[in-house]
Amino acid sequence: MARTEGRRKPYITVTIPPELLEYLEKKVESREFASLAHGIEVCVLRYKEAEERGERP
Repeated sequence: MARTEGRRKPYITVTIPPELLEYLEKKVESREFASLAHGIEVCVLRYKEAEERGERP
């Protein structure tokens, strides 16, 4: 995703079940995601793209 020069992504706080946090932490540990925030961003983006294709994620 391209970012505009000098523009920052907004900060948010999320609450998720422990098993999803463990899943994300394993993906970060295996370097599939750069960080927890990156993992959440990728998952939400994939959900959005599936919805736009008319799929039921």
